[in-house]
Amino acid sequence: MTKHALCSTFAATLLAGALLFPARAPAQAAVSSASAPVAGSIAAPGAETVVCTGQANVNVTTVTDPTIQPLALVSVDTSGVSCTGALSRARYVNTGVPTLTRPLGARDVVETTLAVQQDAPDGHLRARPALLTLNLVYDPVSGALLAVTGTLGSPR
Repeated sequence: MTKHALCSTFAATLLAGALLFPARAPAQAAVSSASAPVAGSIAAPGAETVVCTGQANVNVTTVTDPTIQPLALVSVDTSGVSCTGALSRARYVNTGVPTLTRPLGARDVVETTLAVQQDAPDGHLRARPALLTLNLVYDPVSGALLAVTGTLGSPR
């Protein structure tokens, strides 16, 4: 085969590949955020009830790809939520940064757990679970997070 014929065959193969397997459109991402007031109490058998109030910051990154359903990466920062023992008035802290990947609807409920523990050197030994429930209002077309409300309580 001559050099010219080899080049022609290679060019024809590239053209056929481009026609049979067109390049996919790149994935797109939209980022939005909102703050939500969060309040609630966490009760555990044989342990002090812990009362929590504050702000949770919610960031949503929506990724759209022509080959799959749009997915949202929901990141929640609960470091602005303060907790106090109902009787002892002791300060409690929480783990504070859950991240979830899921599809989101226009009105959606996201639930995740946190660990709440007394702010003491051995507090992690007596950590207790808390259920964070976020009600999101979301625009699936633009990927914008429009509103958030939240509650914190004991897991069911």
